[in-house]
Amino acid sequence: MRIDKFLHKIKIENSQKVKKLLDQTDKSPERKSTPTIPQNNQETPKTNANSRIISLLENLNTEQQKELLNTLLKMNIPLKKNNLKILINLINTETINIKSEALIKAMAVMQKGGLSLEAHLLEGISRNFDTDNSQSLKIIELLNNNSTNSELKSNLSSLLIDLSINNEELGENLKKFTQNLDKSLEILFKENQNKNNTENKLLNQFLGQKILNKQDTNFLLNLEIPLFWPKDDQSYPLYLKIWQEENNDKKDNNTKEYKIAFNIELKNLGLIDALIKIKSRNIRAIFKSNNEKTIKLIKNNQENLIENFSELNYNLSIEIKKQKKEKIKNENHKNIKNYKHIDIKV
Repeated sequence: MRIDKFLHKIKIENSQKVKKLLDQTDKSPERKSTPTIPQNNQETPKTNANSRIISLLENLNTEQQKELLNTLLKMNIPLKKNNLKILINLINTETINIKSEALIKAMAVMQKGGLSLEAHLLEGISRNFDTDNSQSLKIIELLNNNSTNSELKSNLSSLLIDLSINNEELGENLKKFTQNLDKSLEILFKENQNKNNTENKLLNQFLGQKILNKQDTNFLLNLEIPLFWPKDDQSYPLYLKIWQEENNDKKDNNTKEYKIAFNIELKNLGLIDALIKIKSRNIRAIFKSNNEKTIKLIKNNQENLIENFSELNYNLSIEIKKQKKEKIKNENHKNIKNYKHIDIKV
């Protein structure tokens, strides 16, 4: 069988499970037709369908094939022929400059969420999984471009979270972030969407992020917030996600637990990763960094942080860990319920 030969060739683990995901047999309960007996060495419709899916997969290199199949396996979703065609076309389009891993992950997330796979949305969503294609870089690029219209510039400027301003003003800017994001979407819609320019790429990223955040799935897409340092005239993407953890403790069923995760990579401080758990008046913060200077900085300031939260009647505990440098990842969270579109005002 061609599927068996293909899986043996690329040496993928869990080949039997992957084989089921690749099988293009129509499994609809309403279609229970009698098996077709091949005549004159002709292939059955099932064999033909499976051969076609393998032929499509052979348009990818071995690493891309493994990445795709392992992602499907991890998310427990079948491989759809039409989705695969769109994916392959984008992977082999060099001009869009998106890593194949990001495209594969975006395709799987869209399919898992029941979204219709459109090429422009797949492209936009995948850029949110590729840190080299951050929204923050595109915002700065458009702000520095003289041909960007003034209305768009004004709204994009409002998305930059300037860390040099006072705390009160900073808090107000964060509260208005999602409102400003929607306004920027409106303006970008007015631009010429047929062009493959920065405006259109940013529009697709904003759209993809908004659509995925509204999906009722276990997967959370990071909301990207551009943190701006005026001194360096540079922005850094901070990836934020907020969710409510399902409470399995029947004795403590009335107490909700919330989690906030964020990560950012800075030029001098390296990668900073944080997970904050909030339950009633208790907060547990876990900070990770690959930079000794950053770890020392957090340790030196933890007592002040604990004291500040104590004044707000919160009990804060802090754990600090050293980690190896890794790419910022979007992860699949389990045991999540009642997740809604992120509102920074929370």
